[in-house]
Amino acid sequence: IANSSTYPYKETDGKCERGKLQEHAATIRDYKFVKHNCEEQLMAAVAVRPVAVGFDSNDECFKFYQAGLYDGMCIKHGEYFGPCSSNDRIHSLAIVGYAGKGGDRVKYWIAKNSWRNQLG
Repeated sequence: IANSSTYPYKETDGKCERGKLQEHAATIRDYKFVKHNCEEQLMAAVAVRPVAVGFDSNDECFKFYQAGLYDGMCIKHGEYFGPCSSNDRIHSLAIVGYAGKGGDRVKYWIAKNSWRNQLG
């Protein structure tokens, strides 16, 4: 995996710059699959290392998400609506942690996204 300072994401299509791949930020030595929709397996895997997951980024609420906890809900034309999902996993995220476990606290996954939304 290339270091982001050496090979930054430019938000455009382009050719792979193989020379920049020589300096490694991390190396993948092994991998395991996590059962689909199994929160317990995902939590156990994330406790050891980041986990790549598929995500439905077609959701209009996600397209305009900028910060904070994302619950699939958003405001459209002044009305709160969601969650929306087509179950088309067309985007990848890295799940790097979880928080909020216990009591009445909201549980959530900590995700690292590979791109930023660009709003006017």
